[in-house]
Amino acid sequence: MSLTIAITGVNAVESPGPGVAVARSLMAQGGQDYRLIALGYDAIDPGLFDRELFRAGYLLPYPREGREALQQRLDEIRQRTPIDIIIPTLDSEIAHFAGLEAELRESGTRMFIPTTAQIEARSKANLAELGRKFDFAVPRTVTVHHLADLEAALREVGFPLLVKGIYYDAYICHDQPQALSYAR
Repeated sequence: MSLTIAITGVNAVESPGPGVAVARSLMAQGGQDYRLIALGYDAIDPGLFDRELFRAGYLLPYPREGREALQQRLDEIRQRTPIDIIIPTLDSEIAHFAGLEAELRESGTRMFIPTTAQIEARSKANLAELGRKFDFAVPRTVTVHHLADLEAALREVGFPLLVKGIYYDAYICHDQPQALSYAR
């Protein structure tokens, strides 16, 4: 039985996504039974053009455009290319895909994806609570949603510290000006 599997995160440039590696792994394990489809966010994502791995490539709306935009685009893609399985690989998109899991499953497309509750539990903002719950050490963490709250957080944590993005990027900071520059 041949399966059509769509994989996201097919960028392979400065900060490579895992999609190409996932595709290679699938091909190494019985790939003759798979028809792989690349789902990218940028027209220059290399996976979109790699015909040794992928039989087709499609652009998705950036995650910041929301779940509805993703759903609409997936519907368009699935009309042209029926998809049996979607493998989302990027943190920034995972919540949107999880929110669409039931609808996609109903229409014949499956995903191996955590639930929305599981995604929330593992978010950086909830890491300290997860550490307490399962008894593992977590560095002191303060979540800052507004730049105006950063100074108080810096005093609370002290230096050196890490300024981390929601999904990626982490910068070691030794003073307030450095922390402010990375937090922006």
